[in-house]
Amino acid sequence: MVLIMVLVSIGIGVTGQLLLKIGANTPVYGPGDLVRNLLSPTTIIALIMYVVASFLWIAVLSRARLSYAYPLLGLNYALVVLMSFLILHEPVSLYRWMGVSLIVLGFIVVATS
Repeated sequence: MVLIMVLVSIGIGVTGQLLLKIGANTPVYGPGDLVRNLLSPTTIIALIMYVVASFLWIAVLSRARLSYAYPLLGLNYALVVLMSFLILHEPVSLYRWMGVSLIVLGFIVVATS
C-alpha cells in the first residue's frame, strides 16, 4: 500500500512539475512577468497538485521508514526527464538517459528491498 501511495504522489508531483513549466511560458524579466506566470491557471493548478502530493507524502511518511520512502522519490527525476522528452519535446542527451537509467535501477533496488 505504501508503494502505491508513493507512486501516486510521484505521479501527481511529476504532472505538477510539467504544468509548472507550461505555466511559466513568459520569461521573467521583472515583477510583472513573474506575477503573470504565477497567476496563470496552469501554474495555479500545478501548485495545487504540489499541495496534494505533499499531503499524500505526509501520509506515506506516517506509514514507512524515511530511509525506504525518500530514495523512492528519485523516480521523480526520471519521470520528469521522460515526460519532458515526450510531452514538451525537449532534447535529452544519451548521457542524461544513462543517468536516468541509473536512477530507475536505484528505484527498483530500493522498492524491492
